Amino acid sequence: MSIRDNELLISYLVQLELLERAFNTGSVVDYVRGFKIFNHNALDLFFKDVELPPLSQRVSVKDVELDEHQNKALNSSLDLNDNELLLIIGPPGTGKTRVISKIAEALSSRGEKVLVTSHTNRAVDNVIELLGKRIPNDIVRVGMVEKVSKEVRPFLLTPQVRERARDILSKIELKIEKLLDEISRGNTSPLVYEKLSEELEKRNALISKISEEVLKDVKVVGSTLIKSQLAPLTNISFDTVIIDEASQASITLALLGMVKGRKWVVVGDHNQLPPILKSINDDDEVAKYSSFITLIEKYKHRSLWLRKHYRSNVKIINFVAKHVYNNEIVPDSRCFNLSLHIKSDFPLLDPLKQVVFVHVNGREVKVTENKVSKSLYNEMEIKAIKEIVPWLRGVEVGIISPYRAQRNRLVEELSDYDVEINTVDAFQGREKDVIIFSVTATTNDLKFATNKRRLNVAFTRARYKLIVLGNENSIRNLPNDNLLRNYVEYAYANNSVWAYEGGGFVPKNL
Repeated sequence: MSIRDNELLISYLVQLELLERAFNTGSVVDYVRGFKIFNHNALDLFFKDVELPPLSQRVSVKDVELDEHQNKALNSSLDLNDNELLLIIGPPGTGKTRVISKIAEALSSRGEKVLVTSHTNRAVDNVIELLGKRIPNDIVRVGMVEKVSKEVRPFLLTPQVRERARDILSKIELKIEKLLDEISRGNTSPLVYEKLSEELEKRNALISKISEEVLKDVKVVGSTLIKSQLAPLTNISFDTVIIDEASQASITLALLGMVKGRKWVVVGDHNQLPPILKSINDDDEVAKYSSFITLIEKYKHRSLWLRKHYRSNVKIINFVAKHVYNNEIVPDSRCFNLSLHIKSDFPLLDPLKQVVFVHVNGREVKVTENKVSKSLYNEMEIKAIKEIVPWLRGVEVGIISPYRAQRNRLVEELSDYDVEINTVDAFQGREKDVIIFSVTATTNDLKFATNKRRLNVAFTRARYKLIVLGNENSIRNLPNDNLLRNYVEYAYANNSVWAYEGGGFVPKNL
């Protein structure tokens, strides 16, 4: 079994025990005894009705690099007492990564120990990368080197341990090398193997000891939620635990990190995708298991919004703000100037057409991926995308579909182009200059493809231009309040609708 598989298995077992602890009070003593660090108050937040006071603003710090909503989040974080919770609602493009880094830095500057964690390595890395520019000597990233971004690798625990124990470690490893050399030259004496075993144990003990010292000395630690319960973090507790992208973290996964802290800052967006649970296919049902959605429903009075959007062109974000966020978010002034500027006669790339819909009169094809999983692809939409992509050289392009089968076929067909292709669920947290969204479905499975959270994630990945391809006839049969149907109407209102007819794109008007 690989290290990664072993970690996933351990995480699964720990999460099962968390559920047992929640529903079987008779196991409390034995269960807690199994954890080195365990704050049962984190568990109570989910499974009991905990009375928490309204948010207060006793602390007043103004960071000039943050807007007023981000500063409010910073101050509320600094104002937390033990066993208190802050929920930060961070819609796409509102600067939540920057806010998290500022919160972690501010807490650490007053002596607190902070865990920055998430269900994905990418989310943790984004925060650590920002912190590395501000407090490089006071952060450690725990994780496997192949899972961590290149920018964050200098902050990994291993190089810091090796630097601190460089002289002693070099001597031990020199002895190990000599013993291994003897064995390779045919010396199979039991004494040599015994010495090698002793030196390996000595090295491992030293690394373990120094790792613990480094982790106790630094103020900010970054790790995934799974890793937070595994060595070398098993014995490390924190003053504040900050969880990013908590909407996609299940309750038990979030608890792996939360039980290690005294205070909690949980960041997410209940309008984005919930966790991926293989045993449940219905998105609305899965949402009940989201740590963030659960907490926001129970403790709405402990939440605040990041309201200013910075990422997308104003035409893109205004649509989402109205139809998804009830105008709770507003575009920053810079959003009015975000446009795709490339020299092209291709009509879909007109810089004044930021929200595009392409009617493709294709049909879904259902395929069986394995015994229990089915997926869809749409050959006509693939052909249309193949005609668009060549015009986008030199531009950051993301191509998204709700379906793995469509994603796989697009990867094969567009292997010569520098574009990123994936499912919506895998694209959450990413952004590109141009997003091409392939609806794929045309009949029975439109409920999955047009799920509001899924479409919200897909649409808000785009900075400058959003191009949606789908069968307008099928979309027109959706309810009036369906987000995809609303988008088609919005594209018509912006004179940005074309029909793909197998050999080109023809403008369409209502």
